[in-house]
Amino acid sequence: MRRIKIFLLVVLIFGLVPAPVSAEIKQCKKWEETALSVGWDKTEIKKLSQIMYRESRCQPQVFNQNKRKDGSVWSKDLGLMQINDYSWRKWLKDKKIIKVDADLFVPVLNLKAALAIWQYGEDKHGNGWIAWSATSGS
Repeated sequence: MRRIKIFLLVVLIFGLVPAPVSAEIKQCKKWEETALSVGWDKTEIKKLSQIMYRESRCQPQVFNQNKRKDGSVWSKDLGLMQINDYSWRKWLKDKKIIKVDADLFVPVLNLKAALAIWQYGEDKHGNGWIAWSATSGS
């Protein structure tokens, strides 16, 4: 109890109020230029970068498995933007953005695919971020 009182006294005297962890915005700055090069608009880069951090921690080779209650895998989320193979594979192949699922581990192709998905959401629902709404907070 005494340590807490001393800490609070130091905070009051020096005005050293630690920023809450949630105040720190995490982004994937190193992939922003790549995103711009495949056609992402500058106005969307900050949010893209934040979602990319949340989805993959900026690691292009990340994948996650989505499992049924019995433990069997029914889909995978791949790459920087964690694009779901079950939902988007055929559509992305038809658009000639990818040839195989592993293409989504290539940052340029993942960001190009994410842009196509974003544009689909924008056109169909008025919200380009709808595919990431469960994780983006939008």
